[in-house]
Amino acid sequence: MITVPPKVAPQKTTALLRELMAKPGVIDCPSIFDPISAKIAESLGFQCISLEGSALGIATCQVEAALGLEDFAKAVRGITSVVNIPLIVDAGAGFGEPAHVFNTIRVLEHAGAAGVHIEDQIFPKRFHYFADSRVDVIPAETMVEKVRTAAEARRDHDFVIIGRTDTVKTHDINEGIRRANLYWEAGADMAMLFPNTVDEAKRAAKEIQAPLNYVNAEHGESRRPNFSVSELNSMGYKVLYHPSGAILLACKAVKDAFTELKETGHITMDPKVFSSFRQDIYGMIGLPNFYRIEKETNCLGSASGNGGKP
Repeated sequence: MITVPPKVAPQKTTALLRELMAKPGVIDCPSIFDPISAKIAESLGFQCISLEGSALGIATCQVEAALGLEDFAKAVRGITSVVNIPLIVDAGAGFGEPAHVFNTIRVLEHAGAAGVHIEDQIFPKRFHYFADSRVDVIPAETMVEKVRTAAEARRDHDFVIIGRTDTVKTHDINEGIRRANLYWEAGADMAMLFPNTVDEAKRAAKEIQAPLNYVNAEHGESRRPNFSVSELNSMGYKVLYHPSGAILLACKAVKDAFTELKETGHITMDPKVFSSFRQDIYGMIGLPNFYRIEKETNCLGSASGNGGKP
């Protein structure tokens, strides 16, 4: 007889995200790029994860500016099917005008996202952004309409809308602060901007009414400082992103391994490390549960159907 573990309905991830936002302290939010990276983050105790366009673009070899809404929805469905922690999704410029933003929120909410951030860049996103960080932004009034429409579109009132402004790059910190407050007033639950200096980061935290999302760039960013969780907490920020770290580290590890394979004919792996690590990964993806089912249904033997018994 199969012993079925009791089913406990997990709490909605939107509600979990709201609870995290209501608690003191910064939400450290690693950027994942697929289901297994999300599962690893969850297994290590992270309470929230993010899916950035830059990471998904690298993982799919499409580049963020070429990704469509369904690319994100498909990725979100795959990720949220294996984790029980909130996923915040980079929705770019909302994939169009306010009516398109409405559809974007409905699609990503249905796919399982707990929240999204929407930026005031033009759509479609320009590819040159990735070469020199040049940004083209829309008028503040247009973005306000997008934020209002995004807030209207959500069916779950706990679904989080983050209003992102890139105008610190195109204008200055004054415009970034002004727009962040406008987006908050229009219905955003949080704001995101990109200060150039420590002083600008501190000023933004003091002058913006909304909870703030900060974006580190551990891989290197010429103008923006990186902060620790404790530093951001002391300033008053709420969320910390790490947008490209995991995917770049993963790609570098694979490239190094394949380079060694090409040059030497083998990949150096310490069996003491990777034998147990493989079992850890099998555990994360739920293989022991299938072992249990096979054992309890006498399906451990040959394909003859006799369970390996004579």
